[in-house]
Amino acid sequence: MLETIFITLMQGQYNKGTSLAALIAYRALYFPMPLALACLVYLDMERRAIAHAAPSTQG
Repeated sequence: MLETIFITLMQGQYNKGTSLAALIAYRALYFPMPLALACLVYLDMERRAIAHAAPSTQG
C-alpha cells in the first residue's frame, strides 16, 4: 500500500523505476535492521546470563 501511495504522489517528480527502487531499498533496510538489533541484544543478554551462571556452578 505504501508503495502505491508514493508512486502516485511522486508521478511528476521521479519516474516509476527510480521510485520503486528507492522503496525496495527502504523496505530492505526497514525490516532487517530491527531484527539485527534484536538479535544483538538477545545474544548479549544470553552471554551475560551464561557468564553470571558459570561461577555458581563451579563452586
